Amino acid sequence: MKNKIFHFLPLMIISISICFNCVQAFSIFGKKKERLGIIDNLGGDFKLIGPDETEISTKDFRGKVLLINFGYTFCPDVCPMTLSHLNQVMIELGEESEGVQVLFISIDPDRDTPEKLKNYVPYFNSTFIGLTGSKNDISEVANKYGIFFFKQEVESEAGYFMAHMEGGFLVDQKGRLRGRYKTNKGLKKLLSDIKWILEYE
Repeated sequence: MKNKIFHFLPLMIISISICFNCVQAFSIFGKKKERLGIIDNLGGDFKLIGPDETEISTKDFRGKVLLINFGYTFCPDVCPMTLSHLNQVMIELGEESEGVQVLFISIDPDRDTPEKLKNYVPYFNSTFIGLTGSKNDISEVANKYGIFFFKQEVESEAGYFMAHMEGGFLVDQKGRLRGRYKTNKGLKKLLSDIKWILEYE
């Protein structure tokens, strides 16, 4: 009887070891796979004009998580609300917000000069950066991210509004697009996904 136990004991130890390794592999690797994939058909690096008419590239922020949002300063409601939500995300991240950069891309370059954006965007958070460029440059970046917009004439002092798709884009530290969010509805998920990227990527 004792001999049989001794024969089975090594086999039991090996089996337990294999099971333990499987559990470890699932907790380490499976945890990452169950969250955010990489969106290959959208996104990509770009260069635009920032404060003081300096050229800013997304490559300048390698190692940081990027939150990219499209809008314009004359926007009456959606854009300021979105920037306020992104500010709330930064507040809730606390010290972790140092690893995150918000970029606000104007879709109205005729009115949104670098100076205008410099005064408008940091009002919501001093770290936020407003970007602009030529109409062609803005259109190219918008196409990369699947954003559509057009000028809508109105009878008001503004003269026109810019109709556009609402949403923010989450880009990881390596410049890969990981998600798109409607910040008015998906704020909790955005915050959770940012924390996950900061921890695991």
